[in-house]
Amino acid sequence: MQFAKGENFYVSLQGDDANSGSLESPFRTIGKAASVMSSGDVCLIRGGTYRERVVVPTDDLTFQRYQNEQVVVSGADLVTNWSQYSGEIYRAPLSWDGHEFTQVFFEGKHQQIARYPDNATGEMMSVEVESGYMSCTTYNETGDTRRVTFADMADFPDNHWQGGLYRGITGRIRSNTMGDILSSSGKDLTCTPLTNEWINGNDEWFMGGGAAGYILHLNALSREGEWWHEDGYLYFWQPGGGSPDGASVEAQVREEAFVINGRSGVVLDGIEVNAATLTLQNSDDCRLLNCSFEFVQPYIKTSGYSSNYGSVGGVYIEGDRNEIDSCYFAHSWGHLLYINSGSGNRVTNSVFKDNGWYSIFSSSIHNRSAAETVIEYNTFGATGRFHIRTDANEKITIRYNDFYDCMKMGQDAGSIESVGKDLKDSIIAYNTLHDSSTLRLLNAGFNKQYVVAFYIEDTSNYTAHHNVAWNFNNDKVPGSMKDGAFSYLGPRDSQQSGIRYYNNTAWNCDFRIRVWDRGGSISTQHWNNIFDSSMDDVFGDLEAGFDFQNSGFIDPEDEDANFENALGGHFTLLEGSTAIDSGRIIEGITDGYAGDAPDIGAIEQGSFMWRTGASIESSLKQLSFGEVLPSGSDIVVEAEDFDEGGPGIAYHDLSLGNEGGVYREENVDLFSIGSEEVAVGSTVGGEWLEYTLDVQPGDYVLKLKTSAKRANRSIRVDLDGEALATVAIPNTGGLDVFEEVSTKVTVNSVSKGRLRVNFISGGTNLDSISLLSDEASELSYQDWVTGYQLVGADADMHADPDGDDVSNVLEYAFGGDPTDAKAVGVRPRLTSVGQNLGIQFLQANTADAVLQYVLETSPDLSPGSWQPLEIASDSVTDLGAGFSKVEQLLRFEERSQFVRMRVISAE
Repeated sequence: MQFAKGENFYVSLQGDDANSGSLESPFRTIGKAASVMSSGDVCLIRGGTYRERVVVPTDDLTFQRYQNEQVVVSGADLVTNWSQYSGEIYRAPLSWDGHEFTQVFFEGKHQQIARYPDNATGEMMSVEVESGYMSCTTYNETGDTRRVTFADMADFPDNHWQGGLYRGITGRIRSNTMGDILSSSGKDLTCTPLTNEWINGNDEWFMGGGAAGYILHLNALSREGEWWHEDGYLYFWQPGGGSPDGASVEAQVREEAFVINGRSGVVLDGIEVNAATLTLQNSDDCRLLNCSFEFVQPYIKTSGYSSNYGSVGGVYIEGDRNEIDSCYFAHSWGHLLYINSGSGNRVTNSVFKDNGWYSIFSSSIHNRSAAETVIEYNTFGATGRFHIRTDANEKITIRYNDFYDCMKMGQDAGSIESVGKDLKDSIIAYNTLHDSSTLRLLNAGFNKQYVVAFYIEDTSNYTAHHNVAWNFNNDKVPGSMKDGAFSYLGPRDSQQSGIRYYNNTAWNCDFRIRVWDRGGSISTQHWNNIFDSSMDDVFGDLEAGFDFQNSGFIDPEDEDANFENALGGHFTLLEGSTAIDSGRIIEGITDGYAGDAPDIGAIEQGSFMWRTGASIESSLKQLSFGEVLPSGSDIVVEAEDFDEGGPGIAYHDLSLGNEGGVYREENVDLFSIGSEEVAVGSTVGGEWLEYTLDVQPGDYVLKLKTSAKRANRSIRVDLDGEALATVAIPNTGGLDVFEEVSTKVTVNSVSKGRLRVNFISGGTNLDSISLLSDEASELSYQDWVTGYQLVGADADMHADPDGDDVSNVLEYAFGGDPTDAKAVGVRPRLTSVGQNLGIQFLQANTADAVLQYVLETSPDLSPGSWQPLEIASDSVTDLGAGFSKVEQLLRFEERSQFVRMRVISAE
């Protein structure tokens, strides 16, 4: 990254705001540095947790962590001065003028609000009893109060719950109920209703009163790890019991970590925000890079189901041309990111997951009224309702994202959602959407319980093309409409037009298309799509508005004859598929097709599945496949991850554009070489790529993973302008057949970090570059434990010191961090290898042979049915730092097998 020239200011927890702000005499707070900085200045922040609200007063400022040290800006303060309240419950003074509810952390781990029943699992998006919900019935009575009955509630004294808060989840978000508890008797509560539909007594939305509910109250504080905030005090039962004095107990006391309002050109790089949000209001050309935002929204007390910022919160963006790149958003009762207005804002290569706990109209990203928003190469995981909701009558571009596990806290909605809008030629393309279902049946009066990939209702003027959707379905409940669908379009009573679905693949969804006909009209084009033939349609009287051309159904029984691996989500067409050459030409959509005509479906036969999703994984970047390892370790870097900076600085490419059209919008030719891999291709002699690495002195094996269809090819690798080695590339048997070629090299001094790959002759594809030590690195369990400073019971193989339900032995096996609940390791993942199935996983190089990695298969998951799985071939690549990347080709005796990996310890 290149910054505007200016002065550097330094901040350290060991500093003083009376200092000069130099490296030797740093400030104590980021706010102090901000107050003295001028445009172009950079604030370099030393490692630690800063408990402050930073208001940025000037344009063109940069706030950056110093030399990759971990910097946290927290909305929480340490809580002290504890006194015993009752038994194991202690209390301490806490002033919090923000939301009615705070958030509490013990030794860095999120703690539970006191509730009945207890949330014993810590799972925030489950409505089962063990996760803090109980079946209840709400009554839609007249007058100022409402009644709730918990039939299975234990016996408590009268008015035990008086002054508390009741919340009920029905599945239909607008029918969820909430009330202040006026009195309680037996199994009944009497409440003042807070939610509008309950206040209004609207029988249409009430549906008979069935729900899963809970009570929040100080009297519900009945187990360790629970807290309550009331009348200026925080009440807490410390895990393990006893007084919290001396422990790290934090509670949120500030809503915002950074306020960037009315500014331009502000950059945050490498900052972790915890228990707070960030507001970027009326600001342009600002950048959030390599940041994380966790626990951004505490519990909410609201009157409706609205998706507005005041009700659901999130990181707030408003303005033009702002950029969010390589950031991590997680853990929220409401939204994660709220883009209010502006134009040209971009969100790329970021992760969004675990939000919408409250069961409201929440989104991972809510685009309220912003125009020309671009959302690309992001990963969207578990969410209570929508992944992306756009309420703007404006164009939005949603491409190359991976979406899964939406609608965990509601029913009747979907992953990508818009209602009643003119999307002005929006593009939704090259996305994968999969594996989503809804809540179980909670209320017999509401049977419209389905989950949809594209919930785009009463909305016109958009194109959805080259998307792949699979596994949108539910277990059926007799008499209900509990099912999944590829798309739901409305139109209710509106007139819709300009709807185009081209070259999509939809598989294993209960329905293809659903509509709701209440007198409206619709005009759509559904061309060149592939659908699972078992999927139904619901058209009502609107079928004439659907123009189906060159779309085909494939019988699920024939999936193995048509797709590479539908079970694993790989829908590349096989030779001989009925979808080949069955499409029609669509300008701008089917350009570059092979054969006599375009294929139908998302992936043209002979090409590869494009990459979707982000390349980052929370705090595990240094060990994620394809990332550069830490200083002093062996280095593995993907060829496509060359430096930023453009032509002449980061690369030299003699052709125009990116011929493969994947991964990056640079003038370098990048191609998909499998479901999740990308390589540099179409090379010409004289082209080069540069990478910034941290290379320490030592002897290495230089490995290039390459392919070529002609012999006598070569690549020269330079380090800091000096030739390191020239590597001969053999004819590997084709451009899609990759082999590793290697040579030994020596680095005599610390490198400045510029490694250049020169293509001496063309016709060579490059997948990765590695600098590995001559011998495999090893890491014993004891050395691993010592490295994380685990002692006593926490050092036991089966202990779980960070409370993430992953034992030490699994953290060790897969590269996790036993002191960080967010860093659970790189888990095994299935891959496609031609028409076969493979597995890729991270393996600890156990110096003491303490672990065994065992693959097993079963036809039906029943006990006693698991048998060892035959490995057809495997390869092991040492990544350094005590870990290897293992790739294995699996051999199945029968189709439709389940696979598991067991890690067996010697203890």
